[in-house]
Amino acid sequence: MTFHGRRPQKSTTSRPGNVRVLNNSYVSSRDELAATRASLPIASPKKNVASDMIHSQARHSIDCITDPLWKWVCREIMRLMGPLSALTVLNGSLGAISPNEMSATLRCPTETMAQFVREYDFVILSTLKQYFPNLRELQID
Repeated sequence: MTFHGRRPQKSTTSRPGNVRVLNNSYVSSRDELAATRASLPIASPKKNVASDMIHSQARHSIDCITDPLWKWVCREIMRLMGPLSALTVLNGSLGAISPNEMSATLRCPTETMAQFVREYDFVILSTLKQYFPNLRELQID
């Protein structure tokens, strides 16, 4: 006999003498089995409203950026590091990009953003390197 597809897996297994196993504990009657099943936690996907709001705010703020290259960099930061990281850097802007000097300037209006950029400059550089492969340094202005 050939079996196609997955075999259904039972959460309980029969034991001799009307004893069933549920989550490594023995249950002797149907009532106990029903009560035990009812007490198990049900996995339900709960949405975190605050997280959704932050994600929505970051997406909207990025859509308002006029510089297409900076908008793309912010989208990549959001994709790689999350919406809070994108909200940290989106008020900045790209300054001069000099392929000859292998550097790009980033204007940071706040010290928080400047610290973030210093710590995670490799993310911004790797994103910009897709268009400017010779970039080696990110200068903060």
